[in-house]
Amino acid sequence: MTPTRAAAIAALIASVSLAAMTPALADNMRGGDRGDMRQHRVHDMREAGPGGRMTLVDFRCGTQAADRLDNRFDRMAERLDLTPDQQKLYDAFVASALTAQTGFADTCSTLTPDKTASADRPDLVERMETRLKIDEARLAALNTVLPDFKAFYASLSDEQKQDLGPGAGRGPGMGRGDMQHDHRGMKGKGPGMNG
Repeated sequence: MTPTRAAAIAALIASVSLAAMTPALADNMRGGDRGDMRQHRVHDMREAGPGGRMTLVDFRCGTQAADRLDNRFDRMAERLDLTPDQQKLYDAFVASALTAQTGFADTCSTLTPDKTASADRPDLVERMETRLKIDEARLAALNTVLPDFKAFYASLSDEQKQDLGPGAGRGPGMGRGDMQHDHRGMKGKGPGMNG
């Protein structure tokens, strides 16, 4: 199977599976920035993508998405304690990501219907097509950022790379550390733990 065909099949499967999500998408489109802000609050609190994985760069359609991404990058830079050479690579990565986020949000605004106009709501097919175009724009934005991120990531020490991973920058007990969770409860080194 060729990569082009595999991508087309994956896009088709994603489009069909998104049909169940179109009412939620339509509700988010009607809600204006309110829905977008609510979505970002939840996302910022967990900073995790599908399956709980860390989402370092997650492009969003909202008007404040670039500011939120910039704030996330500021928090990340504080945790990493970058060298001057790493800082240059980091700055290039951040500039690339923020430019891509702004372009992605602009694309979203041209693709989504005007919320103040009295135009008819798009039908299910139109909504799925819009979602697919947004996903394609998100993929293009990620591909734009990837080279700068690779260069930055390659410059990091193993410890710094761990600080970018799942649970990094969270409160006690929510990331790496002495506490471990399993199906029987908590196991750790402290008194009263199931160790």
